[in-house]
Amino acid sequence: MKNKNTLFISIVVTAVLSLFLLAPFFQVVAETSAIETTPALFLSKTRVQLNGFLDPSDLSLPANYWFEWGRTDALGNFTYPRTVRTTASRSISERITLPDPAVNYFFRAVIQNYEGKEYGQIMLFKVSSETVDSKSFSNSQSKIEMQVIAVAPIALPLTIKHTVANLSFPNGAESVVAGKAGDAFEFLISIENISDKPIYNLRVSDKLSIFLELVDASPNYKYSNDSQNEVYWEIPKLASRARLELGIKVRGKKFSENIVIENNATVVNKDFSTDSKKTSILLNNSPLELIFQSKNKKIPPGGISEYEIYYRNEAEISLINADLQIVLPEELKFKESDREFLEKDNVLSLKIGEIKPGQEDTVQFTAVVSELAKNEKTLIVFVTIKYQKNLSSNEEILTVVAESIVDKDFINLMAAIIENKILPNIIALISIIALSGLLIVIFYRHRFYRDKKEKEFLILTDAIKELEQKLKILTENKEEQTDEQEE
Repeated sequence: MKNKNTLFISIVVTAVLSLFLLAPFFQVVAETSAIETTPALFLSKTRVQLNGFLDPSDLSLPANYWFEWGRTDALGNFTYPRTVRTTASRSISERITLPDPAVNYFFRAVIQNYEGKEYGQIMLFKVSSETVDSKSFSNSQSKIEMQVIAVAPIALPLTIKHTVANLSFPNGAESVVAGKAGDAFEFLISIENISDKPIYNLRVSDKLSIFLELVDASPNYKYSNDSQNEVYWEIPKLASRARLELGIKVRGKKFSENIVIENNATVVNKDFSTDSKKTSILLNNSPLELIFQSKNKKIPPGGISEYEIYYRNEAEISLINADLQIVLPEELKFKESDREFLEKDNVLSLKIGEIKPGQEDTVQFTAVVSELAKNEKTLIVFVTIKYQKNLSSNEEILTVVAESIVDKDFINLMAAIIENKILPNIIALISIIALSGLLIVIFYRHRFYRDKKEKEFLILTDAIKELEQKLKILTENKEEQTDEQEE
């Protein structure tokens, strides 16, 4: 009976604890989503209107939204990003042309701000097998089958990585950089066959933004300069465990406003299709040069990350009412800086005022990584300068980013020394190493001399034995001679 009561109590306690621990997750589920995907609308046999619903009331603005779509649930295509500046909820839509209307298509709505991305559900749309003319499609969904799908991960025989770099003004990170018209950028595509068998007939492609001009690419590339603006390679064979490195060099075109360019690579053959993670270029149309760098690419939980901001006014006029703003993710907490920032809700603000022609400055600050930060979490920090060219002009915004990776196995030694957390341990460690070294020297020195003495003793012993043997022989010879004389 006692065991049964104990078991019952254990079950109750476990259930209560489980509810307590899972409560935050249920809370998250109950929260309203900022963006939703809604059924598409066919306008003709080849034209489709992608639909969604946007509720940015709880978002930090401005933000950008767009639609992703493609023939598989990997998607791969996206519409032009639209900017959201007000909190009013609304329906959103974009019209696309289908390359092949006879197949299924997938799509979803996406919204992004400085805090990250949020995705609507992926939906599938397809045309009914019935034959219909173009009129029957107009403003009608009677011939369209719509369904929400659950996307299951697919084991692929390869991995694909996509990075970006600003060759003119190095800044940012592998996933996002800032630049301006005329800057040279490079996309790097790394593909590795992780299977035990070769992979045949691969097609590696990268669709460039209309705001980017192709300069060059890795050997044997092909370029479709039509509406696709696509760079691609045809790979007959990729051996087992082999790696392929491909590069694309581009240049930013002239434009009239700040633009966010997203880019990714796609690998397909007859058996699969997969996309890399997207990289971003913040293409700024601004006379203000702004560079932001993280000095620590890897940071352990509890470690300190160092950042540096550089700006310069390259215009011939002064920029006025300039304000510097730093937005930290929740895993980072501001520690110190060489300037007096106003801090609120993990946002740092600094009033700059006037930036004269040719004026430049550098701002440095540090932040501490939360002990609860998840391993391999990407920490993205946004830096924005708002300014005016004159009192009657609109406010202009220039944004750059930097990122670091949380690595629990990485030892942030210098940060720990600065924080004076492990300095005594370091001294103790050095002392132990020095003492160990001394003991090793003494041991081997003693061993050396011991071995030397033993060797000398053995040599002397052998010499004595040899003398004794010779003396014995001489004695025997002497006795023999004495006996002969007596006879």
